[in-house]
Amino acid sequence: RTGANVAGARPLRANLSLTYRGVTLMGSGFWVEPNDSLVQEEPAALKPLRNGRDVVDRPRGVYAVDFFGLSAEQARESFPAAFQRVLTGVKPERDQSERKAYREKWWQFAEARPDMRQALTGLSRYFVTSMTAKHRTFVQLPPDVLSDQGLIVFASDDALFQGVLSSQVHVQWALVAGGRLGVGNDPRYNNSRCFETFPF
Repeated sequence: RTGANVAGARPLRANLSLTYRGVTLMGSGFWVEPNDSLVQEEPAALKPLRNGRDVVDRPRGVYAVDFFGLSAEQARESFPAAFQRVLTGVKPERDQSERKAYREKWWQFAEARPDMRQALTGLSRYFVTSMTAKHRTFVQLPPDVLSDQGLIVFASDDALFQGVLSSQVHVQWALVAGGRLGVGNDPRYNNSRCFETFPF
């Protein structure tokens, strides 16, 4: 066939270390509903959490217990109620995991994404897109909001950067370079194929 060999596009150094997958919780004890008493008791232990549906529809307002950077003892002493929630709602499941790191650091997210957190430090906002969505949109989130593994995170707060991502050129590139998934055969945004190869 004729046309550009998009599949042969290579990652560009200028685009590396700008995109990340969101955090992976792995354990129901990390989830906190908006009307949960923990929101009032220990708000410092919680972070607002967004997933793909939240950014393409209406945010549910859920939180996640986030002990990133804390030892188990520090988490227990600082946030006893949240720690107990994670102890009973996460540890039993993690004890069955085949991955040693998941078993040993059960009070932490399975994938806490320290590299993503570091890249977002100091930004006034950042941008996300749902990995799988019928319509490709790029939404800005405040820096205190966590993105889960269903979102691709872009470590920039530049409005021009968001404008280029939202442009017809990039959206078309992402449709051709990315894959498709699900019953509706919805487009899937793969940061290594759709973003790292895109010539800004």
